[in-house]
Amino acid sequence: MSPVRMAILCALIGCTPDPEVTLAGLTLRLPAADDCRPTVLPTELLVEALGDFPASDARTIELLRPSEGPRDIDRFPAETRLLTARARSGDWEAVGVRWLLAPTEGSLLLSPLERSCPSPDPALALSGGEAVALSDGSLAIVGGLEGTLGTRRLARLRPGEALADVLGGLAQRRVGHATLAADDGLWVLGGALGTEGPAHDTWERFDLEGEAREGGVLVSPRRDFGA
Repeated sequence: MSPVRMAILCALIGCTPDPEVTLAGLTLRLPAADDCRPTVLPTELLVEALGDFPASDARTIELLRPSEGPRDIDRFPAETRLLTARARSGDWEAVGVRWLLAPTEGSLLLSPLERSCPSPDPALALSGGEAVALSDGSLAIVGGLEGTLGTRRLARLRPGEALADVLGGLAQRRVGHATLAADDGLWVLGGALGTEGPAHDTWERFDLEGEAREGGVLVSPRRDFGA
């Protein structure tokens, strides 16, 4: 399904010398997991505005048909603070919610009703991790930052998959480490506990399934280096 683009224009007259205008551009997206997506394109999309106005206000509901392409909605009240979207495709039904407290650009994830689906959250994304290609075409993602601390995260993204598998964890939190791929596995060397603090003097080796195989000590502590 190609994303549905909605541009919402809300105008409030009389509170300031000039009209107050809030713009929001939202791209509706489906879950990454195949079993959480509809088998055919949604046939209709019900968009509702919620805020400091009567729920009976006729301007608060708009019915869109994705087959007709992106649409602009310019009649929602300026006091709109929350936007909900409900999509239908046969027996498949999903909802999404987005706060509109300021001019907003971004995505609105549609989640199926009465079903649990894995959904990546950009707010929880790691930074500073190492990504290396493995011999089978997978991508290993190792370590990284959670706030100011390193993480023990070890994940593997297989060819053609949209979601990575979280494998066995590292023995130590690591950021600023070096990662090497070999035919039979993965080497993780050095790094540090977080953005501050001394460097590690340890290394770890994992097989392609993320199982720890051995570990040891480097000649000297190392961080932020290549190998």
